[in-house]
Amino acid sequence: MGIERTALKTLRIAGGEVDYPGKNLQSKPLAKYPNVIMLVGESFRWDLLDPEITPNLWKFSNQALRFEQHYSGGNRTRMGLFSMFYGIYSPYWYSFEQQRVAPALMNFLRSKDYQLALHTSQSFDYPELRHTLFSGISEQYMQELQSGDPWKRDSQNITDIIGKLEHRDPARPFYGFMFFESTHAPYTFPAEGVVRADYEKDLNYIRMNLKENVDKIHARYLNAAHHVDREVGRLLDYLKTSGMLDNTIVLFTGDHGEEFMEKGHWGHGHNASFPEEQIRVPLVLWMPGHKAEAIKHRTSHLQISQTLLEELGVTQDPHSYSSTGDLFSQAPYFVVGDYNYMAVFDEENKVTFPFNSSDFFRYRVHDSNDHPVARESRNTVVARYQGRIDEVVSESKRFVR
Repeated sequence: MGIERTALKTLRIAGGEVDYPGKNLQSKPLAKYPNVIMLVGESFRWDLLDPEITPNLWKFSNQALRFEQHYSGGNRTRMGLFSMFYGIYSPYWYSFEQQRVAPALMNFLRSKDYQLALHTSQSFDYPELRHTLFSGISEQYMQELQSGDPWKRDSQNITDIIGKLEHRDPARPFYGFMFFESTHAPYTFPAEGVVRADYEKDLNYIRMNLKENVDKIHARYLNAAHHVDREVGRLLDYLKTSGMLDNTIVLFTGDHGEEFMEKGHWGHGHNASFPEEQIRVPLVLWMPGHKAEAIKHRTSHLQISQTLLEELGVTQDPHSYSSTGDLFSQAPYFVVGDYNYMAVFDEENKVTFPFNSSDFFRYRVHDSNDHPVARESRNTVVARYQGRIDEVVSESKRFVR
């Protein structure tokens, strides 16, 4: 926890009293508000969406909106989920968490009397979802399972969500959230769910040789993803057979990605490094009435909350509560962050810089393949991106005073 608190004391931007219009959004009333279910896989990177590894999600994505170049707003859970629910940049996390400021999305759902079922196979305290995404929500609507194998926790949570759907009040809309833990290291799964038999049987962090065993470790990850897919499939089957899918928005994505030494690291969250494998995630979005489509342009978690709020009838200027457009608009650049750094990137380059004063301010510049840009070209790239960097810094001060 020390790094977060240190950064809070040394914030260069986004520090101060929060001034965020997250309540009483202007909207047009809907005849019937759709149910909303948001499913998030821990460390679930984009290439897990695959006919073999995740057949249920793959089939569903062909019936829904599949965003094929989608990015998280961070390479850690805190920043990834924060960007998805708030639609604003990662440095704000510190002030919002300290001041217990809930996102406009959750405030709007509560204002429309949604039944809430919030589930995680991790904890609502680490990361601090109680203080951010779900700030102010009664404990009776929150279930965190922290004991036993993660894959068993995931299965139990899905069983319990289905149970709550069965016993819901049909006169009120329903909101469900599920955070899957199976795909977090050590990547757990049941024996009957194996799709890659040559996996590392004993993931011992002390004894293992990472370079020699990374393929087998990756196989564990694929098996874990297959299990998550099975549980998602169970929930989707219930929504279809019960008839609920016709009036339910369903979203599946990852909080961030996971690297398996493709760029020199294993895992995620490495400071000042935002390689593709750590920030690119799948996004499958089912919205009743929308035609199935594979969306080719780049999109971001930062665009999700605005998209959902607009679908729920919100008419207020989205600039008043978010930092970018919706998922159907094409942004000129994207922003990703971790505890201390932000990066501005597009299809050509990624420019990273610190947002607190604990690090000497200097730019790190990479090309589209995450290769460092040669020193002689670095200043030229930074100069080209300076206007965007200035915009991001300014935007990272707009909701505080």
